[in-house]
Amino acid sequence: MEFPTKEVALSLIRQFRLQGFNQIRTSGGSSYDEEYYSAVFIPQYDKESKQVFFLGLPYNSSFYKDESNGHTKKEGESPTETARREVLEETGLLVEESDLKLVYYSSVPNRKDVTKKHTKYFYLVDNFKGTLYDFSDKPNPIDNETSTPIWIPANLFREILFEGHQKALRKTTEELRQRSVEYYYALESV
Repeated sequence: MEFPTKEVALSLIRQFRLQGFNQIRTSGGSSYDEEYYSAVFIPQYDKESKQVFFLGLPYNSSFYKDESNGHTKKEGESPTETARREVLEETGLLVEESDLKLVYYSSVPNRKDVTKKHTKYFYLVDNFKGTLYDFSDKPNPIDNETSTPIWIPANLFREILFEGHQKALRKTTEELRQRSVEYYYALESV
């Protein structure tokens, strides 16, 4: 696997912004009834550069303003099933439910009905199969809200990640630091 330098990653992000993908998020999506949101952080440690990279998704924040977006949601899914489906749809990677580790969750009022709660579940997975999608800077035809996933150095990922995912990223990096010495030192400043 080849990882980009910070400069290359920034250049890719600028290109995506020109295409209307104005945010970087981690893979994820909501349940059918909007009761919860499941997202997945996918890190990789590069032994050569001794850096951690996270898989980021260029995201079009105006996507939810269009009610006819055709977004796929499956009724009756558990949060982990939603997480697995979203990772596959948005990245092309297959993750096993047993490999998903819950690192953070919080509840907020549901945006469509404030009398209900919307719980956000954030998972960590570093074991996957498959090949990353390449949409050539176009929208993902499955969901139309994301584009080609890109590996982003951890320090840059922290700086540009969507604000709503920042607390979960902090919990994710804490978990990774506990996993190995390599992650510990590579994530010291993240």
